[in-house]
Amino acid sequence: MKKLIRSAALVLVLCALPISLIGCNVNAGPTASESESEKETNDMTKTEKATETISNTCVINGETVTLEPTTVDLSKDHEMVKRLGRTVLTNTGIACDHSASGIEFKGYMVGDVTVKISSQTIKSNSPSSYYTVYVDGKRQPVRLSVTGTEDTVIASIRKAGEHTVRIVKQTEANYTISEMRSISIIGYLTEAPADKVHYIEFIGDSLTCGMGNIGNSSSVEPQSAKWEDASRSYGYMAAEELGADYSIVSQSGIGISYGWSRYSIAPFYEKAGYTRDKETDFDFASARVPDLLVINMGTNDYYINKDMDGGGKHCSLEEVTAETQTLIEMVRGKYGKDIPIIWPSRFVYLGD
Repeated sequence: MKKLIRSAALVLVLCALPISLIGCNVNAGPTASESESEKETNDMTKTEKATETISNTCVINGETVTLEPTTVDLSKDHEMVKRLGRTVLTNTGIACDHSASGIEFKGYMVGDVTVKISSQTIKSNSPSSYYTVYVDGKRQPVRLSVTGTEDTVIASIRKAGEHTVRIVKQTEANYTISEMRSISIIGYLTEAPADKVHYIEFIGDSLTCGMGNIGNSSSVEPQSAKWEDASRSYGYMAAEELGADYSIVSQSGIGISYGWSRYSIAPFYEKAGYTRDKETDFDFASARVPDLLVINMGTNDYYINKDMDGGGKHCSLEEVTAETQTLIEMVRGKYGKDIPIIWPSRFVYLGD
């Protein structure tokens, strides 16, 4: 456990460096080499596409098997997928509202992998939910967007065989909420991917969401989901580097005591999906207990204390200190008093 904490602290520092640059209006989006790499793997040439033939047969346990179309209803067969981040079961599927929440599944498949996704707009300047897709652990170059309810082709697999597919929501719940309703493939799913050895939970604000990390969020479309990618946030990257499962419970503008939203982190954290349903508590009793908790907050309290919202709302250092103590006691009350917590410094780049 001590090794995990030390490793997590180091990785968090390294992963947070590009995120911290956002506070200095530096674009922390994909590098040129990443873009070129993605471009190279994005598409086959027109000639290759025209001549390629895809076979729906593969060898499984020594036998040649013909893969047939299958649809999995996630409102009933949700145990066939691994749920990523904080998700909630609904009558119609799996609610993936929070940053980097999503699903991962494996099986024998070929051709198009289609997921029925329902996205609901919360803020009018962000009509679409954005998603990142991984196939066999490799990040796919296309950034998917969904508006309303769509049957979305998230991947096209050219070679029949056993594959693993993961889709995660780039967009925070403050902008959109979404559900994964069904999966359609040529083939069939096997058992859900196994949990990783360690599990880290992140609690935070816009930097934990990744707001502005793929563009200039102060330009023509300020504070829009268009510029946000939770799969490039420090929390997601740290979990990836450490080979750990994760949960990211965060919202842009939220504070410990007071922030740009008119509620603090405590009620947001305690609810299963605060933006979707302000009444239903998250089921901590049945939830996996994190091996490590990362709380990365304080900036919004700092700004509001400087009267940045013009509303005459101020929070003193004493208020923030008291609410910080309450927050720590609350999460340890949910998970156990011995859970280790990392609280990164929030004010290094603010110049005060």
